Amino acid sequence: MKVEFKGQNIQLEEVEPIVADNLINYLKNVRGNQQDHAVRHAKTLKSVFAFAQDNGWIPYSKFANKSYKRGVKKEIHFLNEKEIRQIVELKLYSPNLQLVKDLYIFSCYTGLSFADVMNLKASDIQRYEEDFDYISKARQKGAENSNFKKKVFFTPVLPEAENILKKYEEIAQLSPEGFYFPRITNQQINRTIKDIAALAKIENPEKVTYHSSRRTCASLLYNYGVPISIVAKVLGHSSELVTLTLNPKVAICLKIPMIANH
Repeated sequence: MKVEFKGQNIQLEEVEPIVADNLINYLKNVRGNQQDHAVRHAKTLKSVFAFAQDNGWIPYSKFANKSYKRGVKKEIHFLNEKEIRQIVELKLYSPNLQLVKDLYIFSCYTGLSFADVMNLKASDIQRYEEDFDYISKARQKGAENSNFKKKVFFTPVLPEAENILKKYEEIAQLSPEGFYFPRITNQQINRTIKDIAALAKIENPEKVTYHSSRRTCASLLYNYGVPISIVAKVLGHSSELVTLTLNPKVAICLKIPMIANH
């Protein structure tokens, strides 16, 4: 808005709907954001004008009849047990490839997001009555990690995940911040996991993303008979209703009918 109007203070009456279109183009072509991200900001701008109209600050909203379409929904992708095993058994001789493989498999068996894995510390791994280890902490996801609205995940450390943790124990001890895993960017890991999927002979490797490990975990748990309430806790959702309705991607992965109008 500062670029468009060359100033700090802008009167609402000065803003025309074309500004939202320009905002979308700017976010996509200059900032490199995806369509959905850019549209969200345009909708926020529209909401500001609706709020101003409701409070009588402007006679009407010029944005009232404007609609902003999100991008084409991507196909929901996750791996089955056979495909996970293909990646687990794949022998790699590059440390970078091995790291990406370990992180991906770790998330397949824990449901942790990329941000949660990168921020994992030894102190986040606790013992439950001498029976098993588990990971529990607030999710590293925007406002959900604020003091007012924390969403905590709880996930047991299965043997597959435990084996990976043991490989990186020394790094966790040497890291000044206490992080368990070496640093890597989201872009790097998403590029590399597609190469690993291709080497492991996964069908359509170009569709494999790091986030698919989280969906894979949900699918595995459900197929093993884990109740939806527990799946929701592992994924860090506030309730199983969130798992079923607010996150349709997970519901599709779990092959659960959506609950309409909730």
